[in-house]
Amino acid sequence: MRKLLSMLLLAIVCVSHVYAQKLTCTKEEANVIQLYGKEMSHQVNIASEDALAEMQLKYLYNRNDLEHLRRLFEEREQRKAAHNYLERNPMERVVEKQRIDSLYQDSINALLIPYNSNISGEIISLSLRMSDALRLSKKEHRRLMEKALDFARRLRKNPYTNFKKEEMDVLKKNLSAKQLETVIDEKNGMQAQVKAQRAWNALEEAGVAYELDSLPNVSRARLYYLIEMRYWDMYVEQNEVRDRNLQDLYRSKPKIIKMYEALDEKNRIKEKKEKSVGVEFSW
Repeated sequence: MRKLLSMLLLAIVCVSHVYAQKLTCTKEEANVIQLYGKEMSHQVNIASEDALAEMQLKYLYNRNDLEHLRRLFEEREQRKAAHNYLERNPMERVVEKQRIDSLYQDSINALLIPYNSNISGEIISLSLRMSDALRLSKKEHRRLMEKALDFARRLRKNPYTNFKKEEMDVLKKNLSAKQLETVIDEKNGMQAQVKAQRAWNALEEAGVAYELDSLPNVSRARLYYLIEMRYWDMYVEQNEVRDRNLQDLYRSKPKIIKMYEALDEKNRIKEKKEKSVGVEFSW
């Protein structure tokens, strides 16, 4: 009974304020909901519960937003159900339901983008998630969200859309250099650590790490890889600037990186010779 009253109340209000987006029912939808709200409630409940469950299976989300997301799905499905009464032509019904889906997608995405890197741009999504740590103002957060939602719309329309350079241009315009470095380093931190540890493990396994202290050298390697990946992200499609910065970085490689690269090259040469000998014997 409480659920039904909630749905009927929703029928009267039928407005979403997520992401400052006002989604008001049409007069026709509101009339249908008032007349047939009780009849529609079971169908709407199932559809909205399924939509929410599908979202939970597919995406990460903030548990504090769950009730808000639930209301969005309920409101969306209620409006779509109204068109089962308004349109007799199946094609017209589908078109109207698709239109309603698209109306609510921004509000839903605004809650999901900060926790998922596959809805919009990866780095802009992380920037929104780190909004508090970066001390972004509401205005700055809103500007980034508007662009992130634009990227999400385009990606939804064409999953192969490449907007990495545009994304980085937006971030450079809206974040300070320090803020941008912080976000990029957060994105690449784990990968840099894995690469640094792999270098140390290889040197140790080869028996050439006895003169090195593990902790400071792994730390230097991690920082080196972090800066290298930072340049690849920051200067996407800016090959000259990227390469110039990388060359400066390569000229000051930590000892552990030089040793690891020399060892790697030695192993490659050895492997190549072994393959060559194997080919000769195969004859």
